[in-house]
Amino acid sequence: MLQKHSLRNHKIPYKEPKNSKDSVLVCCGDESNHGGIKNEYGEVVVVTFSQNTEDFTQINFQNKRDYNLAQQWLKNNLRDYLFTVLIGPHFKHTYSNLPFAVPRLVDEYLTRKNLHPSKIGIFVDGELRRDDLIELKKHYKKISKIHVRGVRKEKSNGKEIIYCPPGLFVADNLSNKLFNSKISLETLLKDSRFVAI
Repeated sequence: MLQKHSLRNHKIPYKEPKNSKDSVLVCCGDESNHGGIKNEYGEVVVVTFSQNTEDFTQINFQNKRDYNLAQQWLKNNLRDYLFTVLIGPHFKHTYSNLPFAVPRLVDEYLTRKNLHPSKIGIFVDGELRRDDLIELKKHYKKISKIHVRGVRKEKSNGKEIIYCPPGLFVADNLSNKLFNSKISLETLLKDSRFVAI
């Protein structure tokens, strides 16, 4: 029987200290190739992070990648990202691996940076089932304000657009670039931004 990859298997909730300042963290997650045929070293999940309040703003992006724009966005020292690689056939048989991977990457980032935000936004690409949305909110219930949303592509004038925070557009670019890079799996796993989950 396959393990159900959800927050129910993530036992340690994030706890917000009482002395937290008014701070924000925008977290945006995307996966490289869920259910895809090409799977040399697994599925890459990227979560971008921003401590800029302005990055809560959702704007329209065309459904095409722009790696230069993604790199430009990351030049701000209040923005960063972490990623993981999910390996194994069981990861191909879920509607999405984001509800499993995103909170683990978020928790790792909070720990590494010793951050205690009073407001957190979590945006993931695609469908987010109601039970996973509830579990995400419950996981971060110690944080004063939390916003969780799944983002879907939309049609506008015959073209696909994505209405989302900039960090989600960047996460899509990064996950695709990492997955399609010629970097070996061994080298990828030694990257300082890699998180084993």
